[in-house]
Amino acid sequence: MRNIFESVRTRLTFWYVLMMLLVSGVFSLVIYKGVDKAVQHNMNQLHKRILTQSQSTGELNLMSARILIEELRDARQQVIAVLLATNGGILVLTAFAGYFLAGKTLKPIEEAMAKQRRFIAAASHELRTPLTSMQTALEVILRAKKIRLEEAKEVLVENLHSLAELQDLTDRLLNQ
Repeated sequence: MRNIFESVRTRLTFWYVLMMLLVSGVFSLVIYKGVDKAVQHNMNQLHKRILTQSQSTGELNLMSARILIEELRDARQQVIAVLLATNGGILVLTAFAGYFLAGKTLKPIEEAMAKQRRFIAAASHELRTPLTSMQTALEVILRAKKIRLEEAKEVLVENLHSLAELQDLTDRLLNQ
């Protein structure tokens, strides 16, 4: 039974991680798109300034423009690296937290099932004992060569008492 709960715990952890990765991925995509838009805007502004400056001064400073554009591209790459590292950290944290939370979620169910197994074992024992006694008494009386009516009646009365005990036990079990 323990293996079943470990299997369920693992699957539940998988779903926790999957959901968190989905949320994290969407947020990362939104952040990246926002940063990319800002970088693209800054690159366009820089390009316009360079063109305006080169027209007013008559010289084109391509080297500094290329360096600035490379810096903006590097910034974009750094954002991607930070987002990937953050998502990796979130994945690891979610896996540990998900496994822990899945265990907490399943614990009451596991305890309830253990109580149910103990109850069934106890009830089974309580029901089998009088049944075995009744069966034994009937088999003994039936194997006897000569059965006196009084003995048969005595066995039947004992069996009726055992049946009444079983009925009482069954009623109590159903009322709990």
